Amino acid sequence: MLTPVKVQGQFEPVLCDFVGRSRTINSTLESVIGGGLSAINGVLTTIQQFEQQVVWPAQAIAQARGLVGGNPGHLQPDQEHFHIPISSATLANPRQLEAILLSRVPTRSRDLR
Repeated sequence: MLTPVKVQGQFEPVLCDFVGRSRTINSTLESVIGGGLSAINGVLTTIQQFEQQVVWPAQAIAQARGLVGGNPGHLQPDQEHFHIPISSATLANPRQLEAILLSRVPTRSRDLR
């Protein structure tokens, strides 16, 4: 009886070479680029912590919300300050012009013609 003889296939050396090169590329990427990405991640984490602790501290935001929500009357303007008369014209024609300008109605400008 004859025993089968091992035959080397056409793609076997190419495949072994490809796997070896893939492992080399993978280890290079992990060591070189992975270290850089890790450093960038560390910087981003530091920036995030700075923003949370210094720029937008949660305790100060909660305190401001409590101040606004607790007593909204302090933040509402007094209505009397918005009804102060500001007309200053004394003659008839300037008084009419001033009334039209202060009325904030743009169609009343036709009355001047």
